[in-house]
Amino acid sequence: PYSSNYQTDPSSPPELPQHLMPPPSAIKTFGILHIILASFGLLCNLGGLAFVAAASSIFTSMKESMPEKDRLVFTYLEQVLSTNAALIWAQFLSGIVLTVMLFIAGIGLLKRKSIGRTASVVYGITSIGSKVVLAVVSLVYFREMNEQLTANFVQSQSGASPGLAMGGGSIMSEMFSFVTSCIYPFLTLILLNTGKVKEYLSAR
Repeated sequence: PYSSNYQTDPSSPPELPQHLMPPPSAIKTFGILHIILASFGLLCNLGGLAFVAAASSIFTSMKESMPEKDRLVFTYLEQVLSTNAALIWAQFLSGIVLTVMLFIAGIGLLKRKSIGRTASVVYGITSIGSKVVLAVVSLVYFREMNEQLTANFVQSQSGASPGLAMGGGSIMSEMFSFVTSCIYPFLTLILLNTGKVKEYLSAR
């Protein structure tokens, strides 16, 4: 006699074992997206690091070609770059860590391994958490930058200072960047934690 696990309605096709079922579309989709975004993130991080390394010489050459009264802004930007080196390195290092997580998660998902989903969940939590911390620090940083730019502009030229608008725009830009950057890790946490994905990968 056949096992009860294989007793099915003759009018319906037999149910395949879990490991033979086709994978949920989210697994392959996020596997590909993880690899693409990780590659893009790696390029952005390396490009940003190269710019920071060359920023001092760039600012120096730009200052030399500008009138004396306009050099104050670049002098202050050099000071900002120097005094906020810790924040810049924190952003760079967090970006590298998240990029590595995405590569591991993407490869795992494409190979249909449970580690792919686990790494994706860790990435999502770490990504959102680090973005919250860096966003708070960045808002404080830009507020301070705005105050300094306003004071320097008032001292160097007459009329209303563009520093206020610049600082406010920077804060709004940071807030918008924070919200949009959290969309992908949030979707990763939601769509890779569905019952079908968990059930499929748990049998692998």
